[in-house]
Order: sequence, then structure tokens, then C-alpha cells
Amino acid sequence: MKIVLFGSCESTWMNSFAESLRNFNTKVYTFGFPSIHPLGHIYSLCRKKNKQIFEEVDLIIFNPTTQAYPRDKKRSQFILSIYNYIYKILSKLQKKVLIIQWQHYVFCGGKYTSFHKIQSERYGFNFIDAYEFCLREKLLDFYTQFNLFEVEHPMDFVYSKMAQNVCENFIFFKKPKKNISFNIPDFKVLDLDEIIETKNDNFTNQRTYLYKENVYNLKSSKELKFNFPKEYFGMKILGMHYHNKQRIFSYCIFENQDQKVLQGIFETQSFNALEYDFIINSEIKIHQLLDENVKKPLFTWFDKIWENNKEDIGIIGFLLASREIKIEDLEILEETEFEISKEYDFTHLCEYLKEYKIAIEQYNQRKDPIKLAPLQNQINTLNIQISDLSNKKLIKFEKKIKKIFGL
Repeated sequence: MKIVLFGSCESTWMNSFAESLRNFNTKVYTFGFPSIHPLGHIYSLCRKKNKQIFEEVDLIIFNPTTQAYPRDKKRSQFILSIYNYIYKILSKLQKKVLIIQWQHYVFCGGKYTSFHKIQSERYGFNFIDAYEFCLREKLLDFYTQFNLFEVEHPMDFVYSKMAQNVCENFIFFKKPKKNISFNIPDFKVLDLDEIIETKNDNFTNQRTYLYKENVYNLKSSKELKFNFPKEYFGMKILGMHYHNKQRIFSYCIFENQDQKVLQGIFETQSFNALEYDFIINSEIKIHQLLDENVKKPLFTWFDKIWENNKEDIGIIGFLLASREIKIEDLEILEETEFEISKEYDFTHLCEYLKEYKIAIEQYNQRKDPIKLAPLQNQINTLNIQISDLSNKKLIKFEKKIKKIFGL
């Protein structure tokens, strides 16, 4: 069986989710990167070199992450429109698709939980609602009582057991509905090695989990200048796929004759977006020369302190779209009751979350007294020492008083 993963940290090659899937005699291809912008999923789906993988795959597992549940109303129309395009492209593939709505991502995001269920029902995707299950079974506090960073990175068993359940139930998953009419924008993926000669000394051939990629190493002190082929003039750059030699938190600036736009660089390998209409109409420059004319991200997470982190950046390719592409006018309700059809609802595969909570709590009830015993002994010893010191001080004080008053 061949499985493709889409998501963020939970879908990376070394995560327990992907590792556990591989333990069930499956071939796993992952397009999940930490801190990935949802446009990165469209990039992977439209990239020509990935075409054969999608033709041969048996199951696509898509994990909407924190960005899929935006708290900000202005951002919601932008982000959920992107997810709407993703679901249309997945439907067009006519492969089994499983959407997992994880409890920790909804918890860190916050709203629009019904949107992804409605899309799954529309296109005939299989759906696991771990968030709704945790709410119903009063498990949400148990699985989210960590600091904010750790909430998005739950314990390994949460992922590994789900991977097992998915593999064991693959035969029951349904294929998408057929003959659904929809429009998909003309997205294009263009790798930098299609524009610039790879004999350039700045190109290196780096190994990723899927391929050997031609990566352009842009030095922090340098500027990359290039022109897109004329057939791409008038299109806009939506974002960039990058691969760095180390994990960095930095940025790069896209510049043409009209504007300068900052894009955050967050990880070793990921994809991030340009949040302005950056039209291809002249020479493009990419650099790290920051000034007051540079437009900062509107919605994407970016910390101002990273502006001081000027690092070498590895560039692979770009996602482009026609200039006319617009944010769809979706009817999006923040909170609405929606029950997905039973044939697509596989939320029962979350039952282990309830069982594990019981086991962990019962274990702690027995183990806690044993773990706490040494600490309690230390506390008792300290209390005795404090009491002894207090008694000695009291006796000393009484002697001093008696001496003063000649008693």
C-alpha cells in the first residue's frame, strides 16, 4: 500500500505518525513540512515531479493544521479559500482521501471546525474528527494541558495508534464522489533550476526525503537576480519552497519594479507565502536588504526579532497563479452543527484516546505515591530540621532575655 501525507509537524518523515505507517508494510511519501503555509500543499499537488506519486497512491491522508482554524475573521476568508482549492484538487485525483481533524490543532486555532467536515461531505472524503470526539468524551483538557508549543506536538502514542487504526481500516475507506463540477485556478509550479543554469556555482544537489533537489544557495550578503520566461509574465508569485542546511528563523525579500515583499523563512525545509499581489512583469530580485518600503506579512506568523537573523537561504521553486485568481466568496460559518454521513465518518477510530486516558490515570494513581515518597521524606526531614533550628533559637533567645533581666 502507498500512502501520501499532507500536514505539518505530524506528517514529517521522522514523526511517529509516518514512522508507524511504515511499520505496516506501507510505502509512505510525505509532503508535510513544519510551519508550512497551506499554499504549500497546492505547490506539492501541482508539482510535475510529484505526478507519478499521486497516480500510484492508494491513500492520501490530509491533516489540517492550526492555520486551518483561523481566529481572525479577515484571515479566515483567505485561508479557507486556499483549503477549498486544496479539496478540489484532491477530489480531482479520485484517490481515497482521509481528513483527520486533530484535537490539538483545533484547540490552538479555534474556529471553523465544521468547514472541513462540510468539504469532506461534498467531495466524499473519509473523515476522523478527533476534536469532536475529545469534546464529547471530555478528553480535551487531558490532551491539551501543556504549554502552547507542546500542545501542537502531542505524545507519540497519539499519532502511532492512529496510524495503526488507519492501516487496519483502509479497506473500509471510500473513494471520492465522481462527476462533481468545480473550477480550479491555473496554478503553476516552476523550479528555480528551470530558470537558472544549474552549472551556476550557487546550486547544490541536496537530498530530501523524496528527491535529490537542485537548491540555490543565496548568501545572506548577496542578491539573486533573474527573469521568469515570458509566458509567465502577468502571473503572480504565491510562495516559495525552500531547503536550508539548518533550521533557521529568518526572511527573504522579493523585489520587482513595483514593490518589495517580505517572506518568512522558518525551518530547514518548508513553504511560505507572499501575501501581496506580486506580479511577474520584470526582473525579480531576492535578497535580505530590509528598508521602510518592504511590506511585512499580513497574516503569517513572523517575529520582528528575526529581522536580525541574516542567514543563507536555499531556494528550490515557486508556486504561481494567474493574475485573475481571487479569494472565493465562500459562505463560511464560524460555528454550525454539521453531521457527516456515516459512510464517511471514521471518528470511532479515536476510541483509543479514551482508553489511553483511563490507563494513564490508573497508572498515575499507583505510581504517584511511589514517585512522591522520596520527596515526602525530604520534606519531613526538612520540617524536622526547621523545627530543631527554631527550638534552638527559642532557647537561645530565652537565655538572652533572662540574662538582660537578671532572672
